[in-house]
Amino acid sequence: MLHPIKLLQKVTSLIMCLLFQAAFDRADTFGQQGNNLIDQNHYALDCIKPKCSEISTKTHEISEKIKKRAMVLERSLDLQQRIEKVSCFIKFILANIIIWLIESTWSGYTRIGML
Repeated sequence: MLHPIKLLQKVTSLIMCLLFQAAFDRADTFGQQGNNLIDQNHYALDCIKPKCSEISTKTHEISEKIKKRAMVLERSLDLQQRIEKVSCFIKFILANIIIWLIESTWSGYTRIGML
């Protein structure tokens, strides 16, 4: 079973992917419409070609930025999870040290007959 935080992260990731995919689909549709107009020798070819090129370039740039940010977020999540594990381990060790100190002090008092 997934931890609630991981489940929330997966749902959020899925929603973001769907939103970005919708935006990319719209950009592709505009690009295809522009290419169709170019193929039909539309009278505004000199305006349409640069816009199609711009749509393609911007879509590629945004896609690359999203991939890089996703990698950074994955690394950050991994680091955060590792830090949490180390933190739990340190708490466990500290609790055991305290118990060991109490037990050793208690046994020392009982040996010398102070109690």
